[in-house]
Amino acid sequence: MLNCQVNPHAVTLIFGLGTHPWITPLIKIRTRSKFSHVAYVDPLSGLIIEAAGGKGVRVISFDDFIAKYPHWHTATMFVPCVQYTRQFMIEQIGKPYDHKAFWAYVFAQNWEDPKAWTCTEVIAAASGMHRGRTFSRITPHDLYSVTRPHRFEFERYDFNRILTREERWASDPSIGTEQTILNAKTKLTELALKRNWDTSLTKPVFKPIIYA
Repeated sequence: MLNCQVNPHAVTLIFGLGTHPWITPLIKIRTRSKFSHVAYVDPLSGLIIEAAGGKGVRVISFDDFIAKYPHWHTATMFVPCVQYTRQFMIEQIGKPYDHKAFWAYVFAQNWEDPKAWTCTEVIAAASGMHRGRTFSRITPHDLYSVTRPHRFEFERYDFNRILTREERWASDPSIGTEQTILNAKTKLTELALKRNWDTSLTKPVFKPIIYA
């Protein structure tokens, strides 16, 4: 008898509840989620990569995240390949926020734009677990429901040693330049190379484990 199972790996996500007077309640009601935002935590630097409204995909520190989302929670999500997920997130830095997808979801419309992302779209795409053309339908609650509680030890990391505050600030596509965005992506990729991690973007495939 064959029993095929996926060999998963865990990545850390950080969920947050914002304080915007009307956008936060709108997201909570429409998505039936207790969180309004989700981002990826880089395991090698402790930095956070997020798609932020009005900004785009950028790199921030934990302190910057909780300043905007005082109610937060970290959790692990299983993915086929942590290296792929990490490199995919890095490659999206500098891309704009997908405002059309946000409003399409609010009004129950379909929308996909591979050149722009919402917070949930980019996580879903990076996970390698979701079908294309469905990313804009993923909610913070959908992602939260497939995670497990996990406390990420941000205090272990020296954020400024990896990327200075100015370099993180300049990774924001609404502020930075192509060169400053490339600099952030390059420095984060170099961390993986030092660990001999695969930095290619070959989409992972599920390899079944065969039991006799």
